Parts: sequence; C-alpha cells; structure tokens
Amino acid sequence: MMNLFKSRVLLTVLICCAFNYSQSQKIINQNNHWIQGERLDLKTEGRDGEKAIGSPYLNANFQPARILVNGQPPSVIPNVRYNAHLDEIELKHTDGKVYFLNKNIDSIKVAFVNEKKTYMLFSPKNDGVKGFYVFLTTNDKVNLLKKESIRLDKGTAEGNGYSSPKPPSYKNNKDEYFIVSSDGLFKKLPRKKKEITNSLFPQYSKEITGFIKENKLKLSREADMIKLIGFFNTLQ
Repeated sequence: MMNLFKSRVLLTVLICCAFNYSQSQKIINQNNHWIQGERLDLKTEGRDGEKAIGSPYLNANFQPARILVNGQPPSVIPNVRYNAHLDEIELKHTDGKVYFLNKNIDSIKVAFVNEKKTYMLFSPKNDGVKGFYVFLTTNDKVNLLKKESIRLDKGTAEGNGYSSPKPPSYKNNKDEYFIVSSDGLFKKLPRKKKEITNSLFPQYSKEITGFIKENKLKLSREADMIKLIGFFNTLQ
C-alpha cells in the first residue's frame, strides 16, 4: 500500500516537472521568435547615461508581460520593463542581451502581469507625441491616458567655488494626463475645474460642474479623474 502511494506521489511530481519544463520552453521559444522578427532592435549599452545617479526606470526589474502586436495573439514574454526616460519597452533575451520594441510598428499593447498596468503605443492624430501611454480606462467613447517620463539632468562638470561638481542624475517628471475620444480628439487634461468645463466639453459645463461638486472630486487625484472620465461617457 505504501509503495503504491509513493509511486503516485512520484508520478505527480514528474508530471508537474514536465509541465513546468514545457511552459518554460514555450516562453523561451516565443522569445526566440520575437528576436528573429522585425519587432525588436538591439539596445546599445551605455547610451542611456549609465554613470548618472538614479534610474531611468520606474521599476528596474524585468517582469512578465503579455505583448500584442498588430492585433495578433498575445505572446507571454518573461523579462520586460519600461524605460521612462527613453520611452521604450525593453525585453531581456535568454542570451542576456537587452532589446527594445520597434516603435515603427502600428499597434503595440504591453500588459504587465504583476503590476496590472497596460502600456499602449499611441499616435495622436492632432498635436501630440507618439509613444507609450498608460491606458487608465477602456471606455467606448472617451478614455484617460497617463504619460510617465523621467528626465536626465546633465549636472555640472566643475564647481564654481560655492558648490561642488554634480554628476548627471535622473529625475521623475510629473505625470501628464490626456483624454482621447473615439472621434480622434487628443488633448491634455486640465487640472482646474473651469478649464475642464470650458475647453473640453463646454456644451456639458453645467453637468460636469455639478458632478464634480456633488462627488467632491479633486482633479489632483488619479482615481477622481477616472471617475470624471466615466461620467463624460454617459454624456456622449
């Protein structure tokens, strides 16, 4: 009886090992497929100011992410991160080299599994810069986007007698928020109530003002901005 139990346990362990190996090989093969295509460019080491203080990443750790390109089935890539200074999605290959997604591709969606954050390559039709934006909502008519960025301050090579030399350093920029509509509108979201009602949807200024006041929204809070965008969609 004991031998039968041990055999079953051993069989279960072997099945689990085989499954895990199969999954890991699947991910590695997907990674190889990405490298062989035209989706990636090899990252040049040192071009990102490696001697600077701080980091060009909001999260420097490579993480698993689901990546969709041009509407094709998603690929699960194990080692992905976002470079907020260069606005690049980086992938670490099994050979140890780091690549970045080619932004000449029409459509890219990167959903980080652990952070529950989704970046999409977006090209505004009017004034705006093509790049990776965090989509905070997924409505049919109006959506809220966030642009994260990190700047590189050059520092000073020599002191002036009153201060010491300062090395280059990375500094987080304040997040910017934009709205995008299904009809092509792309505009920076104002942070003042009057600017929102007058410049974005003046025809609904009374309803928007009432909603902000009734719900005690503060447009400095991301969660409140998401609520306001949800309300916009009920007016369209």
